[in-house]
Amino acid sequence: MPGGYTAVDRFIRTAFMRQNSVQPKDSKEAVNTILHTLDSVTIPKGANLKDNDDSSYTQYQTVLDLTNKIMYFVPYSNRTIYKTPMTKELIENQKEPKQFEVKMEQEFKEI
Repeated sequence: MPGGYTAVDRFIRTAFMRQNSVQPKDSKEAVNTILHTLDSVTIPKGANLKDNDDSSYTQYQTVLDLTNKIMYFVPYSNRTIYKTPMTKELIENQKEPKQFEVKMEQEFKEI
């Protein structure tokens, strides 16, 4: 299986993961499965440099649950999964871009 960061390599890995993943039982499992699939094609900072030495990396992951109208968001710098319901207000009545507060520093929980 291709291991590079080209679009073709990443597409093939995603298709393979999708084809071979266990079928989720519910929407929570589905979001978890999708995020793990996306992890297989995420580009870490510094692993893929452009011609000008800027890093091309995955800045965030987004999953849309179309059945329950929920958007899930995981920023690069904090692996917390944020979610927002896609309410009628957001979908139909929002005239200006809406910003949400998201912590950009990774948090760790003591066990």
